[in-house]
Amino acid sequence: KDKQVTGYQETGIIETNKFSQAVGSYTATSSKNATCELMVSIRVNGSWSRYLSYGAWGLGLENKATNQSDSIGKIAIDIVQPISGEADAFKLKLVLKRNNVNVESPKVTLIALTLKFTNYTFNVDISNIPDEVHYKINNLYQQIVPTIGNSICSATSSTMLLNYKGHSFEGLADYEHEYMAWIVRDYKNNIFGNWTYNTIAMGAFGETSYVKKFCSLNELLFHLATVGPLAASVGGYVINNVKNYNTGGHLLVISGYKIENGQISLYIND
Repeated sequence: KDKQVTGYQETGIIETNKFSQAVGSYTATSSKNATCELMVSIRVNGSWSRYLSYGAWGLGLENKATNQSDSIGKIAIDIVQPISGEADAFKLKLVLKRNNVNVESPKVTLIALTLKFTNYTFNVDISNIPDEVHYKINNLYQQIVPTIGNSICSATSSTMLLNYKGHSFEGLADYEHEYMAWIVRDYKNNIFGNWTYNTIAMGAFGETSYVKKFCSLNELLFHLATVGPLAASVGGYVINNVKNYNTGGHLLVISGYKIENGQISLYIND
């Protein structure tokens, strides 16, 4: 409302299959003077947790995610999970604030919660997708950034996706992904890899961005064919045409795929 400085959107109770983890995200424009705060409550064995907050977030602020818990659930950086057992329902609340009525209000277009299920499959028909899809995305090399280069794989991936959508950060720092790293940084946990904050940051530039868990390779291929490129968290042994390596956890951009003689290859910007 024109003369209000706060407002909120709250869902009803959303019942689900039982889940052991959840990651919240949203798409909203914001600023140093206009913020959004996503909160999640989960139900475990009939009892509800308090609203667990991702912290108020505004584009250009030093945004902070504080770990919280009660007897039912907890939030640690970007992950919400039950203290024991599994949850079977959730509620979301997004609080909007601006410093005064002359400041443009945040504008929200998407609120999401992605869930980790046990023994769950999601079958996707890929019989009609093309054999090859490849989005042209400029490569950015994270290690070229001094001091923080070895810890900004998330920020580098987010920057490549924003570049793909037409955004440029040239001249704002020595390197575009160096500039974006300080935008997505979780200043409480001192990390650049808060997934929720990376997606919120991309959304703050007017794009639709969210955290999603895939349950199968087919689901990933279908997304690439019908939605577009994405940043992915990978672990294990990565085989590519530049260098093979082991990783316990790393973010990269998947820019397409190729299916040839039954062999599936992914195009990656790493």
